[in-house]
Amino acid sequence: MRSVTLRLAVTLALSTCSHALSSQQDDPSVVPFPFENLEDVHVAKRDSSKTVEAPVVIYGDSYWMNASVGTPPQSLSFLLDLTRSYVDVTYTYDEDYTCSDDQICSEFGIFKPADSSTFQNLTYRERYEAGVGYSHTDTITLGGHATDRVPLEITKVSYYDYSTLSLWSPNTSFPYILVDRGLTTSPSFSLIGDNGATMRASILFGGINTSKFNGPLQAFSFADHTITNHPFVTIEADSLELSTSNNNSTYTIPPSTPMLLRTEQLITYLPNSTVHPLYTALNITTDGVISSTRIYGVLPCARQDTESHTISIVIRNMTFSASWDELFVPWTRDGLCKFGIQAQESDYKDYPELGVPFLRRMYVAVDYNNQFVGIATLKDGGDDKKEEDVVEIGTETALPSAVAVGEWPSSITVYTPAATTDTKTTTTQAFTTKTSSGGGVMPTAVLEKRSWLVSGVLGMAVLQAV
Repeated sequence: MRSVTLRLAVTLALSTCSHALSSQQDDPSVVPFPFENLEDVHVAKRDSSKTVEAPVVIYGDSYWMNASVGTPPQSLSFLLDLTRSYVDVTYTYDEDYTCSDDQICSEFGIFKPADSSTFQNLTYRERYEAGVGYSHTDTITLGGHATDRVPLEITKVSYYDYSTLSLWSPNTSFPYILVDRGLTTSPSFSLIGDNGATMRASILFGGINTSKFNGPLQAFSFADHTITNHPFVTIEADSLELSTSNNNSTYTIPPSTPMLLRTEQLITYLPNSTVHPLYTALNITTDGVISSTRIYGVLPCARQDTESHTISIVIRNMTFSASWDELFVPWTRDGLCKFGIQAQESDYKDYPELGVPFLRRMYVAVDYNNQFVGIATLKDGGDDKKEEDVVEIGTETALPSAVAVGEWPSSITVYTPAATTDTKTTTTQAFTTKTSSGGGVMPTAVLEKRSWLVSGVLGMAVLQAV
């Protein structure tokens, strides 16, 4: 059972910087956000290319995009997730259900299938005849652009109280759905960060906006980094750098070490050989505070305000820097915090992982056709006000405006839009390749999710409830 007190503390903390999703959203062309005075909330469908751009909020060290589900549209805020293979919607069949103030769904919305005329629940026979592994479909709308028959996982609100939008490589994820519906040419997208400044980011499906980054993109192949035959988006970093008032230090990351990109967690996980010298320099201790089998780097939360350091990830000739005070996760009631850089062994991670404090400083372009990801530093706020230059990613072997680290593939297998298959009672989507029925990576524990939803100053409210 979840702690009601914990939920209340988290929601109160969130409420200090946001408003709940509007339940009176009448215009389906407008995407609402849990922020006051957020500008430019219309989704852009660019006429010059097959691309769709939507605004994103970096909220609680996670990427959130707003969309609508069902007919008529029901507004939800989705956590963007590079490790999920389906759109996962929090739901209730109780038409009178209202999220209470101590539930996070009061901020991000909840789906009611009974109120949607396009919601479909496939029987076993229908799934078998269509050759699909999912059980539910419905329409998802970005602005005025509807994508029908989107494969859904649905999770009862008593277990999860927010929804996720899948960005992983199985062809049930959202980038593939946009190709199937003719809105984009390739299963691809760009995540455009906020440089750690505004909480306002964006996602551009099917294209690259060259006016937003200092080019060219440095492109890494992630073709070999797979689970259940589907690759995860990974890059390779060279080193970690620490800048203090006294000196600068560099800690090497072992070469050829793939690092997963994560859009939904604060913590960055690195090899032991990189993390432990950093802990020594910063006087961070390791302790099994919660579990004797999980040893974390911990320190007093008060150090967040009494010290000033900069920590950077170096990739090729690019440096992505986060400030010291962004890397604290409230952990115990007696004022102890987890540090935002942990040894990957502490949580049994198969790969190192790059968290949002560094990711939000990047321009990231992902192409699942050629299985490359390109990254670059973002232009300063004043530089990105000039006329935008959006290039369609298309179906070529190379990413536009990018230089490969290594070589581009000589040929690729281009994803072909799926054909539709009719069943006796339901129209479903038949996909061209076998897909995983699960999410690949298990979601982080609920308590941990609460930690990075309310990290930093907001997270202090949680300490009274742990």
